[in-house]
Amino acid sequence: MEGRTRDGHLGISPPRYRGVRQRKWGKWVSEIREPGKKTRIWLGSYEMPEMAAAAYDVAALHLRGRGAQLNFPEMVDSLPRPVSSSTEDVQMAAQEAALLFRRPIKCAEGVSGSSSGGGGGGGGLGPVRVGLSPSQIQAINEAPLDSPKNVDGVRWRSSVE
Repeated sequence: MEGRTRDGHLGISPPRYRGVRQRKWGKWVSEIREPGKKTRIWLGSYEMPEMAAAAYDVAALHLRGRGAQLNFPEMVDSLPRPVSSSTEDVQMAAQEAALLFRRPIKCAEGVSGSSSGGGGGGGGLGPVRVGLSPSQIQAINEAPLDSPKNVDGVRWRSSVE
């Protein structure tokens, strides 16, 4: 559906989500009013409107229950839940939900090793986890902060030596 943009020009309107608005500089922000109060809970600033909408959904579901009007009702069972009703816990769960919509980090050419053909499908969303072996973790935990050794026990070489 076409509509007027803020500067009055005709154009395609960005998707509208509950509890989400766009800042002048392009970031998407989300907040929700606490039931029975005039105060709002700030849910964060995000790079995509879907991220802000998911953050809102977590807070709305927690504060208003299963009857809340959500942006993504099909995701109700997969959204993170706050551990308590404290503002901080609601914000943390909201940010966790937003990460479900984060764009994957693009690897340099020739590094990804993927043969999927770059179709830009929905797979691979979310953070990439890189693990350390138990021996690497132990070496990190046991090494003093000013140690000249890396996690594999090899001495760092400096240009001064």
